[in-house]
Amino acid sequence: MNMPFKDPGGRKLLDEIQILTIVLSTAIILIVQIVSMFIISYSMGSTMKQDAERVANELVSFLVEPLYNIDDQQANRIAESLLLSGRLSGITLVSTASGTLISEMRSEDSRYIEPITREIRRDNLILGTVVLHFSDKEITATKNQFIFIGILIMAAVIAVNLIVNRLFLQKRMLGSLQAILEGIASIRSGDYTSRIKGSEYTDVNMLVTLINEMSASILAKNSQLLEANTLLEGRVAERTTELSKSLAELRQAQDRLVESGKLSALGLLSAGMAHELNTPLGAILSSNRNVIDFFDSKMQGFRDFFLSLSDREYALYTNALAQGGALSRSLDVPEVDRSRQKEIRAILEERGVQDSRAVTDYLVDLGLDPDDSVLGPLLVENRAVEILTAVSDLLITRRMAEIVDIAGKKAATVVSALRFYLSTDHEDMQATVDIEQDIDKILTLMHNMLKHGVTIKREYSGVRTKGSSDKLGQVWMNILRNAAQAMDFKGEIIIRTQTQDALTIVSFIDSGPGIPDDILPRVFDPFFTTKKQGEGMGLGLDICRRIIESHKGTIELETRPGRTEFRIILPAI
Repeated sequence: MNMPFKDPGGRKLLDEIQILTIVLSTAIILIVQIVSMFIISYSMGSTMKQDAERVANELVSFLVEPLYNIDDQQANRIAESLLLSGRLSGITLVSTASGTLISEMRSEDSRYIEPITREIRRDNLILGTVVLHFSDKEITATKNQFIFIGILIMAAVIAVNLIVNRLFLQKRMLGSLQAILEGIASIRSGDYTSRIKGSEYTDVNMLVTLINEMSASILAKNSQLLEANTLLEGRVAERTTELSKSLAELRQAQDRLVESGKLSALGLLSAGMAHELNTPLGAILSSNRNVIDFFDSKMQGFRDFFLSLSDREYALYTNALAQGGALSRSLDVPEVDRSRQKEIRAILEERGVQDSRAVTDYLVDLGLDPDDSVLGPLLVENRAVEILTAVSDLLITRRMAEIVDIAGKKAATVVSALRFYLSTDHEDMQATVDIEQDIDKILTLMHNMLKHGVTIKREYSGVRTKGSSDKLGQVWMNILRNAAQAMDFKGEIIIRTQTQDALTIVSFIDSGPGIPDDILPRVFDPFFTTKKQGEGMGLGLDICRRIIESHKGTIELETRPGRTEFRIILPAI
């Protein structure tokens, strides 16, 4: 009888993904709004300064005749009419002949425009002085409108994120895992005839197939044991009373063997597989969402875009796509410091490139060289920003596909690791493994797990070994995840590689609380764990040890409060 799966409650990855998506979207919009507001304020302030100079010059020309003819009333009317226009916050007009004609402040001075003072002259004769004070009403009104629009956009983004996460992401993931969880619960209850139905996803079906095969294997073993018991009972019945005691002891031993050999242990192992798949499945879902968004919202306009390109514009597109393609096949995003960005922008401005700031940003993101003999001259095209935007969209989508590919392989690695753990046959692994490159790929997949509180410090020396990249990748992932969980995802992890006496040494050092002395001898035991339910299955370090030993290596552990180091020693090449 199948047991219904119960929600364990507590911390959930899907809820955290939803919250993280909302927070990041809101933060990005807020940053864009602040930057835009600064730019608009600066632009309006510059325009207002130019207008203020023009108004001051015009007012001086209007006041020459009244002051020359000592027509104070006419001069006052001109000054008051300008004050009533709303552009000024105050005005002071002083006549050389009559003294102060008007001095009035109706609001505070502008923060962007200093008061302007002009002497009124005619034929080298100073007729008077006028001081103009300007108002910030236009900039303030524009800022208030911008803030209101920004609040509406943030509210819309939050609402859309909530709807998408609830209706699509959670429904797809939970729907795929529900049948597996229910099937495992049924197997753990003793129903070994239960079979889990496959889903539409091939990677999930690999796990389903493995669990079904294990269930069938246990069922066959139980049948064999039952037959052996029946035969044994028939033989014992034919023997003397002296053997009855031995038969009873044998039955007790057999009962213990059957009980310990049942699928309950393997059921526990399988129940933890969902946890092991969370990280790569999360990367697949996130990257696939970006790919779907690209095809839904951007792909349709590419045909018209290509047809509209001139020969030079098409040359810019193809060269940027070819040179940036290498970056899309790598998960390492190059870092360019501010000084280099300013240097690139200066080069572009000197060449007359339009919107040099945006072009600089795209060149940095795509890893393109503005000094390239082919690409550089093409950046002066009027549509350079539009073309680089299209190139960026394609290459980002290619990078998302790369992440999906790597994450899918890592999900398959979990199943492979389980087969390796259960198998007694070890393959001859002679492939060259670039350890540091593989660790960086694992860190990329675990980026969302580590980025909020865990600092990764790499101390690489360029090491390689012989073996299976996939199986060693399981070791790196298990140790990194254990270190992050031990620190409660707050602290530093140092990854150090070195070569000594033809040996490759890979060290993972975390700043967590350390491992207590009473459980230290048991950390490599199968099924032993100190983690909460749902966080692990107690098999990670045992699998790590077996994989390392199959590579003719060893794993060592040193721990104390504030410093725990796992040291993996492998043959170097």
